[in-house]
Amino acid sequence: MAPRCTIVDSSHPIGSPTDGNRARVLSADPSFVHLERRVFLGANVVVLANVRIGANSVIGANSVVTRDIPPNSIAVGAPARVIRTIE
Repeated sequence: MAPRCTIVDSSHPIGSPTDGNRARVLSADPSFVHLERRVFLGANVVVLANVRIGANSVIGANSVVTRDIPPNSIAVGAPARVIRTIE
């Protein structure tokens, strides 16, 4: 992992608009982040909840991973998209 990476394994608190404070109730849904073997995260990468990054993958600097990345991939952008497969 390069400097300033963020891995988020939960979602933002939610609540009912009628209770006056929308951030009082936490989501009870289970969440995860799964990084398989030999994953490299570039500087300032953000990996959001419920994402799996496959083995031998590279995530480019300043990318935001919002969905699964298959093994042996190079992904970049916000949201991160696979641009190349590593052979």
